[in-house]
Amino acid sequence: MRVCLVVLALLTFHGDARADEVGPNNARDAKERPWAKDVPSDQQKAALEEFRQGNERFATSDYTRSVEHYRKGLGFWDHPALHGNLAVALIRLKRPLDAFRHVQLALRWDMAPLESHVYEQLVTSQALLQNQLAQVAIVCNDALGAKVTLDGAEFTTCPDNQQKYALAGNHELVARKEGYLTLVERFSATPGKVTLVKISLIPLADTVTYERRFARWKPWAVLGAGAGFALVGVGLSVKSRASVDDYDREIDRLCPNGCPTDDIPQTVSDLESRAALEESVAIGALVVGGAAIVAGLTLLQINQPRRVELDADGRRVSLVPQLAPGHIGIAASLRF
Repeated sequence: MRVCLVVLALLTFHGDARADEVGPNNARDAKERPWAKDVPSDQQKAALEEFRQGNERFATSDYTRSVEHYRKGLGFWDHPALHGNLAVALIRLKRPLDAFRHVQLALRWDMAPLESHVYEQLVTSQALLQNQLAQVAIVCNDALGAKVTLDGAEFTTCPDNQQKYALAGNHELVARKEGYLTLVERFSATPGKVTLVKISLIPLADTVTYERRFARWKPWAVLGAGAGFALVGVGLSVKSRASVDDYDREIDRLCPNGCPTDDIPQTVSDLESRAALEESVAIGALVVGGAAIVAGLTLLQINQPRRVELDADGRRVSLVPQLAPGHIGIAASLRF
């Protein structure tokens, strides 16, 4: 409803470009008509022609072409009438933010270049459009020189603490400065209210850190477990050797000249069986322990601290020393 009211209010502005301002015989002082200062008469005539063609296009609802004519006319002469009619066409094209900017430009000389009823209509339209838009206040005193875009379009350069208009709804603000981490801020703007966005950039030098692939204790835990298995294997191997020695002594005592196996007491035979079992378990423990020790040492090497830093867009860059036969260098990995 507000858009319709704005259009109706401005349609009477068509055809109000003042032809008496165009031409070499204009007697008005430039101080009275600052919008015409230093604008040659041929450019004024060309602007008026584009103004008329734009009105004709508008009358046939060809708003896109009318915008083209009005903009072309402004290239010849920055006249408030062209800004006003351009705003009407932009409203028809559902571009309230652009329309609001041109209404402001149409009113920058106040009432001087306009008929009173046109001026009043423009003021009313400005208020109606303003109620459809949100205001965004950027605070970035500590980000001198940062380029700020809003939804991909150039918005401002820091420092800038002025309030600017934007469409109501969700937006993405991006602030970039060489040597600093890019800031991406998403926010929602409410019509008729001011949304405050504070920009604070982090120097890339402050984003450097060191990290490990695993928790520091994990490789040591694997290495410790391997050492434990190895110690158990050594202990069982020693015990197995002791059991073999005990078996040999008993055989020498009971059968100095040899005796059939069936004549050997069970307790003595158990010594031989126990020695064989202990030796088997010892070998298994030594194998597992050795593998775990190798794995632990490998993990310790892999888990050395790595330098990690962020690029300007916040992506992680890791620098890892590379050592190989005949080659020394640094490998960089980029994570998205």
